[in-house]
Parts: sequence; structure tokens; C-alpha cells
Amino acid sequence: MVVLQVLAPGEFGGLERVAHALAAGLHGLGHDVHVAAVLDGPGEHHPLLSELDHSGVPTHPLVLPGRAYLRERRAVAGLCRSLRPDVVHTHGYRPDVLDAGVARGLRIPIVTTVHGCTGGGWKNHGYEWLQFRAFRRFDAVVAVSRPLVERLARAGVPRARIYAVPNAWREAEPPLDRATARLALGIPPDGFVVGWVGRLSHEKGLDVLLDALPHATDLPLVVSVVGSGTARAELQARARDLRLDRIARRAPRSCCSRRWQRRFR
Repeated sequence: MVVLQVLAPGEFGGLERVAHALAAGLHGLGHDVHVAAVLDGPGEHHPLLSELDHSGVPTHPLVLPGRAYLRERRAVAGLCRSLRPDVVHTHGYRPDVLDAGVARGLRIPIVTTVHGCTGGGWKNHGYEWLQFRAFRRFDAVVAVSRPLVERLARAGVPRARIYAVPNAWREAEPPLDRATARLALGIPPDGFVVGWVGRLSHEKGLDVLLDALPHATDLPLVVSVVGSGTARAELQARARDLRLDRIARRAPRSCCSRRWQRRFR
């Protein structure tokens, strides 16, 4: 099959990881997979595209200024006409709402993966409302969890088109051994460590973990956080308010590693 994935990627995140794993996996099975990325800056150094190129997956950076929606749709239409994909698979608000309809107009089946809902302010709620209305017109909608299946059904997406496919993990390179990983993350070689990886935003619940730390008085607990996001400053302030020591270090692959620990007597 010829598969065209379309996304507007951030520097890193769950959506980007899933798209990469899916593209690389299908490529490994012998399918002709292409990834189009809508970008607001040069794409040759984008980490996702670099990794896909390394995996042998052809990439198509669509570098556009903000709100160039008609140009974006024309670019996606041009790709569809030249690649003639059997299916177009979109990820995220923008491609789901703007670009999937282009493929549908060309009579190409469209699929989307719903990676979750972040909530937030009125703008995000508006995006989600548009996105969920768009889902009704897809040939297939993949949900990464059972609660998302129910939410999609309540939003009017026909259940016959909803498929629950939990996120999977695909090894891209051998993992680091314990000692090397701790050194890379800047955490103690010994001791009890809790690792937390994700986007620093409210729905991820890192604030709950920080609030729990002062109550763990029976061991010198260290929490290593790998991630970045809009709630970073707020979480740093919360750690200071809770009198948690904080040491900032750089982690591999441009992730942000932060270490919070509570020293107990």
C-alpha cells in the first residue's frame, strides 16, 4: 500500500512518537510510506523528519507561514496527486480539520489517530470541537484508549468506524544500561528513583506527584522528570513552595530533565 501520513509536529511528543513508530513499522513491512509535516520553519533539521529519513521513510516538509491554510491545502492536494496514496492518515487538530478533507475530495480513504485531549483554554476547546465534528466524516478513527472510544461515540462518530488501538512501543536503538542512563539523566547512581516522562501540562498530573513527595518520609526519594511544556514554570514554582530541591540538567535528545528530591533526616 501507499500510505501518506500528515501531521503538524512539535519538537517531540507522544503524537510524534506514534507517527514515527507507525511509519517505520509499515515501511519495515514493505509498504510505501510517506510523511508530510506542516512546519512554520525549515524542516531539514526537525528531529522527527531526521529520524524518519534515517529509517528510510520519505518525508515531505511543507514549510508555510502561519495561517496559510489555502496554501497548505493546495500543497497536500499536490502530494496526493503525485503520490496517489491508497490511504491518507492524519494526526492532530490541524491536519484532521484542514487537510483530511482534501484527500476525501480526491476520493482517497482517510484515517485519523486520536491521541487524546489536552483541554486548556477556550482556544483549545474550540479546536477540539472542530476536530470532533470532522471525525464524523473519516472512514476510520483510531482511539488510543477505551475512554476515548466512548467520547468519540458520544460526539457522534459511528461506532463501526472507531477502532481502539493502544499505543505501542518500538525499539529504535538499544536502551542504555542502568548506570549509563542514570549518568545521562544526572541522577544518583544509587538510591530510590522515580522516573516521570511526558509533556509538562496540567492533564498529565505531575503536580499530584510533587504534592505527594513531602509525605514520603520513609526514604530519600528522588524524582527524575523528563519533558517540557507550558506548565514548566508553574511546576517549578510548586516545587519551590513545597521546599523540594531542584537541579536542572540537560538530557539526551534535547529533552529537559529535572530532578526534584526531598532530603529527610
